[in-house]
Amino acid sequence: MDDTNFWPGGSEEWFTAASVNWSWDPMLGYVGGFSRAGRILVDHLAAGDDGDLDFLVYPVVFCYRHAVEIALKQVIEIARRYLDQDGGYPESHNLADLWNTCRPLLKRSFRDPPESYGRIDEVISRLHSLDPSGEAFRYPFGTKQSGRAPTLPAQIRNIPLSQLSTDVDEVLALLDGADSGLRVFLDQAAENAEYEADMRGEYVAENAAYEADMRAEHAAENAESY
Repeated sequence: MDDTNFWPGGSEEWFTAASVNWSWDPMLGYVGGFSRAGRILVDHLAAGDDGDLDFLVYPVVFCYRHAVEIALKQVIEIARRYLDQDGGYPESHNLADLWNTCRPLLKRSFRDPPESYGRIDEVISRLHSLDPSGEAFRYPFGTKQSGRAPTLPAQIRNIPLSQLSTDVDEVLALLDGADSGLRVFLDQAAENAEYEADMRGEYVAENAAYEADMRAEHAAENAESY
């Protein structure tokens, strides 16, 4: 086993080993991975394997919720870079708090009207109500400090996974679009800064050359007068 192949006994053939640490943006693989895992499980259930429905609900909702959490943190971080604000994303699993941080950053970056975010508001509100802490679909009970209370409210009895998947996929697509747009803005800002720096450099060089010519002419005129 070489240093890059972590699991003992695993194949070192590239086509049988998953790659990690491959992206320039480490969050990319996590958002795509968890959202795809949720979609694959939902597609599996839609294919007729409904005997797994009441078991796979936990990884499905967890994967989709976690994908949204990471996507929000990713957008917050890049929006703050674009707006030249200090700080990254909040160290929180609370989707409502994350979205309340993200929404004004998007409004300031894209100058969209408030109603532009109604769909994201709706879906994230539902996800947050279903699982405020990010633990409800990981563990059946809370921590010892919280009294081991059930993580899922007793009144929740049914979750339509196909609709949840459709709604969350839509939100993830909107957040991905915002992320892509912000990256374009950052690239444009970098190009503009580079252009302005080049222009300033040319201006300084031209002024320096002009002043040198003037000094030379002045020196020549003084030499002739003597």
